Amino acid sequence: MYFTLSEKGYILTLNTDPKNRIMAAKIKKGSLVKANPEKLANSLEATASDTRFPSYLFESKGEILELNGDYALVKFYVATPNIWLNVELLEPAD
Repeated sequence: MYFTLSEKGYILTLNTDPKNRIMAAKIKKGSLVKANPEKLANSLEATASDTRFPSYLFESKGEILELNGDYALVKFYVATPNIWLNVELLEPAD
């Protein structure tokens, strides 16, 4: 397990997967991303909800608003709420 500590020593996040740390380093606040359809189809998020994901997740660009551990808050520029997605499911937008 990996812990991220603030300057004051408080635990801010718990990151359990080292490869997510690498992806999180590539994806920063303000980055433009889109969801990877293959990874999303086989994810925990797919088993927890309807697997018919909207096309805008894969076809349009979303902006990272916030990062928290393995998850990123993504704002897609369509009339929908922001969504938390695992950084492993994201890829940089072209």
